[in-house]
Order: sequence, then structure tokens, then C-alpha cells
Amino acid sequence: MLALPFITENSAFRGEVYMTEPTSLIGRLYMDELIEYIERCPKPKLANKIYKEMSFFKHLAAFNTDAEKVPSWQEIYTTKNVASCLMKVKTVGFNQKLSVFGNVHVSCVSAGFCVGSCNWIIQSDQEKIGYMASSSTLTTHPKPIEHQPLRGMDMLIMTSLTQTPLAIPDTMLSEMCQAVEQTLNRGGNVLIPCYSAGVVYDLFECLSGHLESRNLFNTMYFVSPVANKSLAYSSILAEWLTSSKQQRVYVPEEPFPHSHLMKCGRLKVYESIADEAFMNDFHIPCIVFAGHPSLRFGDSVHLMELWQNDPNNAVIFTEPDYNYVDAVAPFQPVSIKVLYYPIDTSLSFAQANKLLRDLRPNILLSHKQYSEPPAMCPATPGVCALALEPEARYLTCRRPEVVQIPIKRKIQKVELDPALADDIIPVELESRKGVAVSSVTATLSVNNNQCILKKPPNLSTTISYPYGELNVKLLTNRLTKAGFTDVKTEVSGNATTIHLAKEGVLIRLEDHSTHILDSVDTTVRSKVQKAVLESLEKF
Repeated sequence: MLALPFITENSAFRGEVYMTEPTSLIGRLYMDELIEYIERCPKPKLANKIYKEMSFFKHLAAFNTDAEKVPSWQEIYTTKNVASCLMKVKTVGFNQKLSVFGNVHVSCVSAGFCVGSCNWIIQSDQEKIGYMASSSTLTTHPKPIEHQPLRGMDMLIMTSLTQTPLAIPDTMLSEMCQAVEQTLNRGGNVLIPCYSAGVVYDLFECLSGHLESRNLFNTMYFVSPVANKSLAYSSILAEWLTSSKQQRVYVPEEPFPHSHLMKCGRLKVYESIADEAFMNDFHIPCIVFAGHPSLRFGDSVHLMELWQNDPNNAVIFTEPDYNYVDAVAPFQPVSIKVLYYPIDTSLSFAQANKLLRDLRPNILLSHKQYSEPPAMCPATPGVCALALEPEARYLTCRRPEVVQIPIKRKIQKVELDPALADDIIPVELESRKGVAVSSVTATLSVNNNQCILKKPPNLSTTISYPYGELNVKLLTNRLTKAGFTDVKTEVSGNATTIHLAKEGVLIRLEDHSTHILDSVDTTVRSKVQKAVLESLEKF
């Protein structure tokens, strides 16, 4: 989601983007928060001066990217880019069907990972393809995953499995609560670098309950430029939550305990630690949830610098997206306790294998890394699964490979126009009782991949039918006469490509097929269609 403006604003993308309403709302919060954090960072001249005086570079890990990709890096987008990007978004609800070019229907079902997370179903008249993004079978705050619509797929694409296969979320959450309790008991402060939405909602609920059971009522601070909006959205998006949280809304009660914790002063929300209100209300020992989990920008950086030299304090990493060793490297040496309890509710390999046995797809496609155990965690008999083990045909791919999906359409759905249907008089076959047949004379109309048999025009009018192969030279002449000035021809093997650069039209001629990728301009489409038809023989 954070990369979406780079696609919609910095490329030739001209389409629509489909997502659920919570994804749009919370995704915007993430983007606004990121922009705010980047704007707070020192500007280049000041940053260069600061970094030259610091010696933390020797603690950093190796440069984690391909050197040749560095020149292609782009500056972060602006608030204006985000607004323009979201103008191209169309929000959808679970199980709502969308027609894409009349060729396929797309719908989404709950994935159970976070509020609004979904899996996608791409369906034609005869084929079904499922795309599983981040999904979870655990019971947390989002609406549970829906299995039924994903059963019996011709192909299932499975992505975003757990990043921490050996860590059990419930165990990690329990150990994290105990670590917070121990830190507070010795008079220390707890810093939890986190995102401004998602798992943090569950952390508030579980941690407050655990501390209350131990008679600890230390204040929790939630610091983020979008903290208030995040908590507000979590309360108004009740239809996307579990049934138990939905029922609270009708009582009426808040679906999450945020409001109660804020009213009794146990949870306090601020946009920045620089706020005067934060400075006045800040009391230690305490627990602070702040961004960013990478510890590269945001309020968590300042708090880390403030507390890093006290061994009674603790910084607890719960997000699996970042290596905690690399995160604290710029601050070394530190006395603060560095703890790692990754809470990743994505499908584990054992859960994914169990789910696949239930869904029974004909073909499974996933990334190559999911097909074999990680090098650092070799598979051991009797231990939890560390790779996918599907019973179906299994295809893998790597970035940025293009995979040819082995599904071919064999049947095309054709609708019958009501006017034509009125003229059809079926006759029952004597040899097969109950079966009636009729001959049909009709015109086949194909528009936006919708095939319709229509009543033919007056038969007294002469009708011509085009046939044969397209002559490249004749077609280019016809296109030039039609007013296309920049007609370029390229031959590659048995295929010829005609490119109308100005209008953005591609015509690819092969031995047994012709593909036309044309403009959305109806006038241009009509001219191209006329030129193609005039270049064919007729009878």
C-alpha cells in the first residue's frame, strides 16, 4: 500500500485500483504518517554535517540492496500525490462482484489478517483463480477468514506467509506482557516501536488486561501523527471486525477498550513527544508505543536515545518486518534491554498446508522460498512445518519472473438477444423425446469481450463477411490514409507489430491470431477497426 503512489503517479498507469474501505482509510494514515516522519528528518545540508560527526556507521550491517538499483531510487511522495493516488481507488465490499472489461469478474473475501484485509477471486465463465494475500486463521480483531469461496480453484496463488515460522504469536504475546511487567517492576520504561494501526490494537487490549491482573496501572502512551485518527477508525469500522466486537456496537459499547483506557487515563494519545501536553503529562515508569518500527525515523528514535543508557529500561520489537539487530545498530553500544517478540499472525506453514488440503486447488503457485525450509532452519521430523507441501501441482517463481499460467479457455459464453429468441421455434426430435432443436441465423456481436447473438439485419440487404489474413503493407497504407501519421512496423520472428506511437495503439499480427491493444478514445478505435476490416478480403 505504501508503494501505491509510485505506481499511480510516477508511471503510465491509467487504470483503477480496487481495495476495501478500511484499506483505503488506514492506508492513507500510513502514508500521511510516513510523509510527516520524513519531513521531520534533518534536511540534506544539516544531515551531512550531523552524520560526519557520528561514528555509528561501523555498527551498521552490509548495504542490503543491489548497487545498480540505487540510481532508480525516488524521493518520497507528497500529500498531493497521495490525494491524487486515492482518487483512482474504487472501494469494494466483501463478496461484491466487479466486471473487468467484461472478460472476468473479480470479488474479494475476508482474509482475517487485519481490518479490511482480503483475498481476491478472479473468475471467468469457466475458470477461477484465487489470490491469497496476507491471511490469518487466528482469532484476533478482524473479521475471520472465509474459506468456502476459495475452494476448488483452477489455480491458487499463495503469498505473504509468516516471516517468523518458529515463533507462535500467542506465546510471543504472553512473553512480551511478562517482559513489560518485569521492566515496570524494576522501575524501568518500555519502548515498543510499532505501526499506528493493526496489531497495536490487540497489544493495547492484551497488555492492559495483563497489567491490571498484576495490579500495575502504569500509563501507556501512544505517539503518532495519526494516532487519534487510527483509534477513531478502529471504532467506526465495526462491520469489518469479528462478530463479538460487532455485537458491542449494538449494546452500545466501543468494540475496542481504547475509549475506556483513555477515559480512565491509562492510555494517552499524542501526535509527537514535542507536544507541550505530552511534556506536561509524561510520567515514568511508563510504556510508550511509537513509530517507526525500523528505528530510523519517528518519535521512537528520540526515545531510544533518551533511554538507551539505562539497563532498567527495555525496547521491545514486535513487528517481524524489520531485523531488530539492524534496527538498534546505530545506537550501539547500549545498556537498555533489547527484546524481540515477533507477533506475526500471517499463515504459518502448518496452517497453510492444512488450508490447502481443505481448499484443494488444481494448481498452486507461490514464491520459490516457500517450497523449501530456510537455510538457517532446516526441516526436522516431528517439528513444525517450514515449507509448503501441497498435494496439487505446484509451481514456483522468483522476482521478477513472469509465469505463464497453464489454464486455457476452451468454452466461450454467448448470450442470446431477446428479439432473436422470439423468432426461434424449437422442434422436438422424434428420436430423443424431450430434446428440441432449431436452426439459427444470427449476427455475432463482440463488444468489451461480451458475445451476443443478435437478430440479423434485413436479408434483402447485401451482407459482406471479411476473411483471410491481414496484409501488413495494405494495412499500414490504410492506417496512413485514415490519418495516422506515425506508423511504425517491427518484425520479430513470425510476428509483426504495428505501433501507432502518438495514439498508443499496438497491432500484433501472428500466424494464427491478431491482437489489437488500442486507445480508450472511441474515435481512434473506430478508425483502427475500419482500416483492419478494409484490409481483409470479403465474400
